Amino acid sequence: MGIGEIRALTHLDNEPSIRVAQRVGMRDLGTTDLWYDSPSRVFIVP
Repeated sequence: MGIGEIRALTHLDNEPSIRVAQRVGMRDLGTTDLWYDSPSRVFIVP
């Protein structure tokens, strides 16, 4: 049994976290406002 999806959410201006997500190979899905009051950038493990 797998663990399903792994997602990372960051504030749009949190460059250090964005770089970490990119460095570990996460795919950038863009922005969303589904989980918080302000937009977040969403990354997912491919």
